[in-house]
Amino acid sequence: MSFASDTKSELLNVKADNCCILAELSALLRISGNISISSEGLRIEFHTTNIGIARKVIKSIKDSYHIEVEIRTKKQMKLSKNDIFIVIIQNKASKIINELSLMSQTENIMDDPLLIKECCKRSFLRGAFLARGSINSPTSSSYHLEIHSNDEQDALNITDLLNFFHLNAKTLKRKRGFISYIKESEKIADFLRVSGAMTSLFVYEDERIKRDFVNSITRVMNMDIANQNKTLW
Repeated sequence: MSFASDTKSELLNVKADNCCILAELSALLRISGNISISSEGLRIEFHTTNIGIARKVIKSIKDSYHIEVEIRTKKQMKLSKNDIFIVIIQNKASKIINELSLMSQTENIMDDPLLIKECCKRSFLRGAFLARGSINSPTSSSYHLEIHSNDEQDALNITDLLNFFHLNAKTLKRKRGFISYIKESEKIADFLRVSGAMTSLFVYEDERIKRDFVNSITRVMNMDIANQNKTLW
């Protein structure tokens, strides 16, 4: 599995209080969910290609609202793509939408009652990363972490939350939506710590130290070679 997949697998097992479970669920449904209305009433759908994340949403809904939900699978048209798992929530949909602020248009997410506590802010970021986050392997040539959003305000809110923890995050428009991203290796390590991915943090830091050490040795060797060349001339 990739480093991003390993990180998400670890985050799925982070223990949280009831208030934090709701904050995490709010992020998951905001970022990867949609709301529709029909003759049967309101309906929330959550989409993911990760069965573990689908199970997480189902368990959180059942534990918090004591209702049954429906799950469906859908084949993607493109080759070498995973199935899409769709979690459908109809019972108590209106209550869930209101309590999780799924239709909130607030420009300051810090005002959200779900995010008063710092632990809930951490959980919201964890949910957002689980929903549509990615992170480069620390062995790659560049450091990059991002969380994708279809809605610009959601992206700005995520960036604001990241910067609440001093992660120096920025927002960027892409062809298909928006991203909140972090480029500095130290800040990415801080995000792993904030979200609760401690094992991934240790792996990340170990690889980063090895990479920086090799780069330092290479620079010293290059300087020595350059100095020797100057002496010869």
